[in-house]
Amino acid sequence: MTDRNFTMFDTAIGHCGIVWGERGINAVQLPMSNEDRTRTRIRQRYGEITETAPPADVQGAIEG
Repeated sequence: MTDRNFTMFDTAIGHCGIVWGERGINAVQLPMSNEDRTRTRIRQRYGEITETAPPADVQGAIEG
């Protein structure tokens, strides 16, 4: 298990990513040229990180 998790979500400007850990949201990744590049950028930045469904508080932030 890693200390951080992330999920991808769709926006009007493309696929974004959000990273969270036990202390809350750590980062939001704006879209790259496509979803795979955005996902790769998150993994480059955070190393061993798990893509998973967000908890309720993070989902609330995504939904605004």
